[in-house]
Amino acid sequence: MTQSDSLSLIRQVQSVTGRSAQAASPRQWLRAMASLVRERVGADWIDDVRAPRSAGQRRVYYLSMEFLPGRLLMQALGNFGLYETFR
Repeated sequence: MTQSDSLSLIRQVQSVTGRSAQAASPRQWLRAMASLVRERVGADWIDDVRAPRSAGQRRVYYLSMEFLPGRLLMQALGNFGLYETFR
């Protein structure tokens, strides 16, 4: 994780929880981390969706009820190279 990532997480803790990094509980850190990952995934999602639409292509979406949010979060952290730092 870069220094920029660390600062982004600290800002996210302050923004999401309204507490300083020192005063935030582990649960508040988790909430801030999940929010930060959601922002990054959302930004990538928008970019991925925009290109095929502009080319007139179609997409197929599949949503499973067996969706595991914890595993998805861990996978997203790994994809962004943040897993070891957040672990």
